[in-house]
Amino acid sequence: MFRLVALHCRKHLKPKIMDIVKLSTAAALLFLGGCASLSEEQCNTGDWYGIGFSDGASGRNLSRLEQHQESCADYGVAPQLDLYQKGRGQGLLQYCTAANGYRVGSIGNGYEGVCDGYGERDFLRGYQAGGAVYQQKQQVRRVRNSMRRVSQQIDELAAEEETLRSQLVSEGLKRKQRQRLLDQLDELDWRHNELLREHDALHIQLAPEQRYLQELKNSAW
Repeated sequence: MFRLVALHCRKHLKPKIMDIVKLSTAAALLFLGGCASLSEEQCNTGDWYGIGFSDGASGRNLSRLEQHQESCADYGVAPQLDLYQKGRGQGLLQYCTAANGYRVGSIGNGYEGVCDGYGERDFLRGYQAGGAVYQQKQQVRRVRNSMRRVSQQIDELAAEEETLRSQLVSEGLKRKQRQRLLDQLDELDWRHNELLREHDALHIQLAPEQRYLQELKNSAW
């Protein structure tokens, strides 16, 4: 099932968006594999229209119904398939919109290929636009993280330099010791300047990345 979904989506979505689909779907499968989809009370209450609606509105594929069947079989309960499918269809009408596709894509969630017959083209249009926003958010975050990393290294070097300078004014310092300290300071100064240049380059890079992110958000609708 998921193989077919991935092949279908690949026709519509860019490779980066497909990465989101694969990773998010795999994570969802790992999570759901170790959990019962319904409690005993939910199985016995049997609001199968509501359960179907919730699954549809959440973009769940029909493997979710199999999980319900397995969960409720432990309590001797079988799902009411007609009610479940009716509810799921109504839920999918709510899920499979361009606006919701944008929301799903923009937070990096996967798409399980459930919108065929429920406005999939509109959903995928929104999903692709949202996925582009998500990818660019990640890029902006990477640049900011790099800036924080470099800033931390600059602060650490400044502390090392301060320690070495305090040692230079120590009494009884021999000539060779002084020269060694001066050489170390020269090395630290060179590294410091390199880091400052790197930080400046990242700062210059950040502005257009942020502008492009805003352009993607503005052009979505």
